[in-house]
Amino acid sequence: MEMQDPQELLLKYKQNPQEKTLILLLQALQPIISAVCYKVVKNEADCQDVTQDVLVKLIHDIHQLQKVETILGWVHQIAFYTALDFKRNQIKQRAISKIPLEEHDQDPFDDTSHVLHEHIAKLDNESQQLI
Repeated sequence: MEMQDPQELLLKYKQNPQEKTLILLLQALQPIISAVCYKVVKNEADCQDVTQDVLVKLIHDIHQLQKVETILGWVHQIAFYTALDFKRNQIKQRAISKIPLEEHDQDPFDDTSHVLHEHIAKLDNESQQLI
């Protein structure tokens, strides 16, 4: 089965919003989304979870996209930031699980910017440029 161009599918969907067209659009975008997510989370199972989260966001927000020609950049940005949030939350959960119970009253993540900067530094140059 040949994949259709996401821009063409989005245009078709905007002209006549049908579930079938939306499904084809999401199928065309899924490999792109998965590739972006995997570059950030570096784990296949997590990548699948984040990809699903991105697809749900796209379904919810697709009507907000005004310019059909910007769909790939828009999808890339949503995928990247969703994966980055997932990774950040994962790190935060690991750190919290290592804190003894009496220390849970203090929030060690009042300033999480250092975590974000660490992970941005690990990204390839193209991904860093997007941020």
